[in-house]
Amino acid sequence: MLKERSRKYITVSNAFCIDKKVGHTVDLSEIKSVQLKADLPVIQSKINGLGLGSIQKGKFSSDIGNVTLYIDTSKPPFIYIKTTSELIILNDQSESKTEALFDELNSDIKK
Repeated sequence: MLKERSRKYITVSNAFCIDKKVGHTVDLSEIKSVQLKADLPVIQSKINGLGLGSIQKGKFSSDIGNVTLYIDTSKPPFIYIKTTSELIILNDQSESKTEALFDELNSDIKK
């Protein structure tokens, strides 16, 4: 089953694929929690990735520990995905698309 989420996010079988260009994939069974938040942690430094204006992609250190970001900071809200090995924070191109992605992801992990 291939289900398009947006340009960036898809679910294939039992995996959530983030940003197909870099190939970050998370097995749905590894997701421990998903939250929708209006705020971001304080980003302290980039470890690896892209930090260009409001676009943040890659690994960053923050006041809550290391995080993997796929965000545009100017377009809240943000989805916090806690897995067995990392915290991923992402959003989509608009508030409504991010909220729809959050709802769909929650539905997928409950299956």
